[in-house]
Amino acid sequence: MTYKQAKEWIVANKHLIGTETEKGMVIGDLIAVPANASDQEVFLRSYVLSRQWEVSIIPFLNGEMEVWAIDTERITRDRVLLHKTMVY
Repeated sequence: MTYKQAKEWIVANKHLIGTETEKGMVIGDLIAVPANASDQEVFLRSYVLSRQWEVSIIPFLNGEMEVWAIDTERITRDRVLLHKTMVY
């Protein structure tokens, strides 16, 4: 999906924030992530430092995207990124 499509999906599904997945992960945010695995690594390093996915995604705006639901509390508390791919 494109960045525009990912952003639209996130806006349309904001109601999922605060809910729990079937495996018990609490969705703290929905973020657009590059679909390419090596780009994901670069994106995630930037995101974990800034906690601003819309800034971290800028270098990848022309590429394919996925939308992830992430557990923001676990990132802060345990420095572990738990995510679930919502759409790609």
